[in-house]
Amino acid sequence: MGDLVRVRNDAESISYYPWYLANTLGYFEDEGLDVVRVGDGQGPGVAQYLTSSEAEIGLGGLWRTHIYRGRYATFKVFAQLVDRCSSVLLSRQPIEGFDWTQVANSVVMIPGTTTAAMLLHGILRRAGVDLNTVRRIQIFDDVEAADMFERGLGDFYLAGSPTLERMLKQGSAHVAGTLAEIGEVPWSVFEAAPSFLEREDHAAGRFTKAVQRALLWIASHDPSEAPDVFPRWYPNKHPDVVVEGIRGCKARKVWCTDAHVSVPGLARWQPMLVEAGLIDEVWTHEEVVDDREADWAAAELAKAAAGPT
Repeated sequence: MGDLVRVRNDAESISYYPWYLANTLGYFEDEGLDVVRVGDGQGPGVAQYLTSSEAEIGLGGLWRTHIYRGRYATFKVFAQLVDRCSSVLLSRQPIEGFDWTQVANSVVMIPGTTTAAMLLHGILRRAGVDLNTVRRIQIFDDVEAADMFERGLGDFYLAGSPTLERMLKQGSAHVAGTLAEIGEVPWSVFEAAPSFLEREDHAAGRFTKAVQRALLWIASHDPSEAPDVFPRWYPNKHPDVVVEGIRGCKARKVWCTDAHVSVPGLARWQPMLVEAGLIDEVWTHEEVVDDREADWAAAELAKAAAGPT
């Protein structure tokens, strides 16, 4: 058994595939880590588990670093898992030459996570769209919202996997624009208390190294080559659905091959979070991120790639 590292995150997210993959392929074991996922349910448990010492690492939105500091506890982001938002804006009919200004004076169905809605609003603002002209419906969960869209409610639908792939396959919706096309955004990150990041055994660095190996694997392999991931980490989804979702995320560049938090991505995302009222102000990269363990992981991987000297 290796050093125990407990991770708290939301369950079964297709965008979290790289860390599930790292676990399944034994990359954490290679680093002398026994990594387990703890808890079920949605995001608030991340902060609760970290502050109660029931988990060493939290996986989720970067904004928690802002809103909890000074109120609840201090966390630092040390690695990035998801490089771009995977959500896609679907239209009822194909739109040739779509641009974001065409969302003005329309009705948009936005189920699920509110942060995807915040990113969409940020994109629309930067395209010059007056949000007062956009009717946004966010009262349904994904299954109910998709059903209502297919029955005629709304002009656009902000979809994630696996609903996205199902609707496209059925022909009930068409891709208008992708939120990923705005560029890098530190969408899902690993965060921890400073005490964990100060450990001399580089537990956070070894964890980051394993995640980065998984990101590199994804770049050169099809998800069908690691079938053991699906029954363990996505027990409530058919493997074919998960594979389609992963391929879609890969095509939209949802993951990159570097676990460092994107500097331009952070600069792009924070102002949108301020505009949305979720955070109070933009912080510097150093205030949000501790890069030391990602730097250590990158150096270790570079040494391994260079081989014996």
